Amino acid sequence: MCLLSITITLLLSVSAQAQNASNPVQVTSNLMTPYSLYLSDYSDASQKKWNIQLLLKDFTKTDYQAKLRITIEGAGIRLRTRQGFSPGPIRLNPGIPYQVDATDLTQYLRIQNMEVSGINRNKLASTQKLPEGFYHFKIEVLDYNRNNRVSNIGTSIAWLVLNDPPLLNLPFQEKIRIQDPQQVQFQWTPRHTSSPNSAFETEYIFKLWEIWPEGRDANEVARTTRPLFERRIMTTSYFYGLNDAMLIPGRSYAWQVQAINLNGRDLFKNQGKSEVRWFKYGDECLPITNLGAEALGTDRIRITWEGGWNHNRYVAQIREKGEEKWINYGTNIETKVVYDLQVNTEYQIRVLPSCGALEGTTENTLTLSTPEQDVQDLDCGAESDLPLIENREPIAELNAGDQITAAGFTVILTEVIKTGETYTGMGLIEVPLFNSARVEAVLNDIKVNTDKQLIGGNVESTLNPNGPFILDTDEVIEELSEEGTGEQTENADNSFEELPDTDIDIEGEIADVEYDEEEGTITVTDTEGNTTEIDPETADENQDGETVLEDEEGNVYVVDEDGELSGPYNPDGDVGEGENAQDSQNVQEELIREVLVFYKQQINAWIENYEKGPLDKVIIKQMSDFPDCLPDDVDELQDVLEKIKYYESNKDELISLIEENESIIDRFEFLVDKLNGEQPPYVEGLTDNEWSELLGMVCPYLLPEIDIEGLSEDLEFVAFESLPNSYQLKENRYNFTYTILDTLSLSYNKFEIFQLTEDDTVLVNNYSDLDTGKENSFIDTQDQDSIGWSGKDINGDYIKAGDYLVNIVASIDSSYSNGFQDSSEIRIFPFDMSITDDVEFEGFDSSDPAGCFRRAADMLENAGYETVAPNHEDIVQMTRNNEDDILEIQDNIVDGIHLINEYLDDDIPIMDGVDYRAGHPGNLDETTDHWLVIVGRTTTNNQTCYRYYDAQTAHETIGTSSENQLCEQDDYTLTDTYREGSVYERTYTVTMVRPSEEIND
Repeated sequence: MCLLSITITLLLSVSAQAQNASNPVQVTSNLMTPYSLYLSDYSDASQKKWNIQLLLKDFTKTDYQAKLRITIEGAGIRLRTRQGFSPGPIRLNPGIPYQVDATDLTQYLRIQNMEVSGINRNKLASTQKLPEGFYHFKIEVLDYNRNNRVSNIGTSIAWLVLNDPPLLNLPFQEKIRIQDPQQVQFQWTPRHTSSPNSAFETEYIFKLWEIWPEGRDANEVARTTRPLFERRIMTTSYFYGLNDAMLIPGRSYAWQVQAINLNGRDLFKNQGKSEVRWFKYGDECLPITNLGAEALGTDRIRITWEGGWNHNRYVAQIREKGEEKWINYGTNIETKVVYDLQVNTEYQIRVLPSCGALEGTTENTLTLSTPEQDVQDLDCGAESDLPLIENREPIAELNAGDQITAAGFTVILTEVIKTGETYTGMGLIEVPLFNSARVEAVLNDIKVNTDKQLIGGNVESTLNPNGPFILDTDEVIEELSEEGTGEQTENADNSFEELPDTDIDIEGEIADVEYDEEEGTITVTDTEGNTTEIDPETADENQDGETVLEDEEGNVYVVDEDGELSGPYNPDGDVGEGENAQDSQNVQEELIREVLVFYKQQINAWIENYEKGPLDKVIIKQMSDFPDCLPDDVDELQDVLEKIKYYESNKDELISLIEENESIIDRFEFLVDKLNGEQPPYVEGLTDNEWSELLGMVCPYLLPEIDIEGLSEDLEFVAFESLPNSYQLKENRYNFTYTILDTLSLSYNKFEIFQLTEDDTVLVNNYSDLDTGKENSFIDTQDQDSIGWSGKDINGDYIKAGDYLVNIVASIDSSYSNGFQDSSEIRIFPFDMSITDDVEFEGFDSSDPAGCFRRAADMLENAGYETVAPNHEDIVQMTRNNEDDILEIQDNIVDGIHLINEYLDDDIPIMDGVDYRAGHPGNLDETTDHWLVIVGRTTTNNQTCYRYYDAQTAHETIGTSSENQLCEQDDYTLTDTYREGSVYERTYTVTMVRPSEEIND
């Protein structure tokens, strides 16, 4: 036995020595990313691309001399250390790792020291660049003197590849909007950052070419011409601004980005040059056409023209022939009346268009002379002999620039606002006595017949009667409102250049003021219904014959000595609520009129050119920009024109429809308020977006109505066929299946989710532009990888458990007032979760028998939290004992459940107080008997329960039992029968919820 043992020992020793002798050196090889195509990079000490470590494992050798053999092969080439190459020896000692440094590698990787096949040696020596491909980098250790391999083969694998050039994003073969000042955002995406050789500094060369003549190939332009603009930058975008070469509207441009390595290495395909993209810089702002002009009198000219499809504003210019300076008149319509011109004078006229931020040019200039003044014989002392006006038919429409006749005088209308059949605004009265000099006048609810004669209201001069003008304006006004030619409005003289001093201050806000002629007293009623009786004789402190009342809101009422009442007035502006309301109404009607005129012009232009050809580019563009909300059928458009014609005479009806639409009324009123105090045309006071928004508000009411009854098959909404009765979110999601059959151009559709509360219905989230067709699945835009609703609100936060309403609407208009909708209620329960692994149980301590609060606090502390102070404002009291020691539900009981869910959703335990017996042990709420720690939540059979740890026992299996569940009842109380059926049975009801705070060390 002893001999056998010795033999085995010897054999094992010999085997181990043989193994060490055959492979005494261990080689470890690692290539460090980013991989480089350049051979010299792998011996660059600053880059440390190739990490090679040698370890001599044979402890019988010391100062062992070795050398390396390197092989690099792949992509059809092979590089290997030349046989016979013997640099200085590498000296290894047993057990001490040797790091091959850059000095060692530099000698081995020189081309003259390597055998090369598959590639031209001279080219490789010159460029140091390897072809793209999959490579093996191998290293072996050889005995320095015998040249035999004494190590394993250390191998590293690398994929060496050139990087793709940048991918151009914006702008992308499109027409971009011109902005003032010039600004174009260029963006591209680098495609080298995800490659194995991405970590190098990159610079970009941005180039821009003008494509001219139009129609040239963008690539050909980039190859053969010098760029209009070139800039080197480090970022992946460029903001092309005012300081760069100016772009010409209507021209096309090509652009390209080249990525280059800052070290001068060729690391990109196609020399880093991206493909060439092009874009069109807006549209050329062409001059107006068909310029015309006519003299409307001795001192005014009407200018007319035809604008282009993209003209949004015009400047009509006029000057006396021979003068250098032009006088400008802005407008957004294709006509302008110019006043205050000289009699018998030759004028030059031209019109310049604007296209958004772009100013256009003019090609034509007209010349026109105003006529001579007719000499009239007037007898100042003669009585007026005006014929009785028999025509009482109101005119359909009056516009600025029209002339009417009032008591024999010509009145030129300068500003006109229509209300029903009456008009307000401003005008100019021509006075023949003074060579047709004009007096500015106010139009007060005038009514004009089809012969353009004043038949109602009055035209009131604003001329100062005490000024130097000799005309007796009182006589003029009397003539302009005499019977048969006009009607004087009630209280027309009740106006004040400055309000008289207040006599009586009224508490609160005045709702009504009445004057009793028989008693001679004034009765004031405030908004609360309180009345005050005032004697004018004793109240008129300054004895000016007027009793002036002012309330706490600053509203002023005036009762004159005849008992006539006026007001309310605003002391800051002499305008009462009634006038403000009238101003808003006037703005509304003028605004609607401008919208109707716009649609009428668009429709007429479309009908005129429909199915005609060939059309020029301007007409084609105008046709393509036809409002999307309008039908593209001539017969249907004729119906729309009929509606426009009706609404032009009944604007109040259209305004009422808008005001009934809750989805747009607030925005409509905002636009009206913005324009109060401005002068028409009001479109000039709106931004492009606001004007488009207003057009969208009105358009649905111009369309033929759809009778939706009996067409419910066009919208089918299925939400619950495959869903459980109760549902939880976060880890799962609701999948809503619906169908919108697009047979009625239901291009406006949306998906809405509302939370239902006792007091309100609150929008949680909404999504628009749904897919139409059969059996679509709703995709939540917050997570495109999943189908359904993720349970997040509009801010991206998870919603609370509760009752919800889901609603799908499909409509033909943006107001969603004409179409279909379907709704259904759902109930969301909190998703199941547990943090039991994060909370260490602390049980009953006999040395502290009344320490349930302290044990619960210890459990929170084990998880890194502590509870708040007993008087903290965020504590929620869910139930409380009344004076009869009966537990009562508190108004904010639901907040307690939300607070528990909020903390559990964030994986935070929370302490709850519970009541289980009469009386209390002295807690601040005089109700709580015991303390628990909530550590989880489950929902079963439509009931949510909260798992808790209870320090009432020292037994961990009981204190942490999964049966410890506080379950939500119909009245939102949380209750549990603890250890039911045992001598320790007790019924817990949660009294308060105390938030947790993270412990800061």
